[in-house]
Amino acid sequence: MGFSELKANIKQNGINDPLSYVENNGKKFVVDGNNRLKAARELGMKSVPVNEVKLPYGSYRNFNDLVYSRY
Repeated sequence: MGFSELKANIKQNGINDPLSYVENNGKKFVVDGNNRLKAARELGMKSVPVNEVKLPYGSYRNFNDLVYSRY
């Protein structure tokens, strides 16, 4: 599914699969669901379902991986 299809699906059905994030020093980093978050922002959604997870998660082993993934 491409981004435009994802966005259309979210517009019609909302977000059913929560985004996953980790928190470090008061900052939240999305580790699963970045495209859903982007679509929600573009649609003007004020909130989305989320789950806080702990590291390691997926390919993120530590907080340095999160910082480097932002670029």
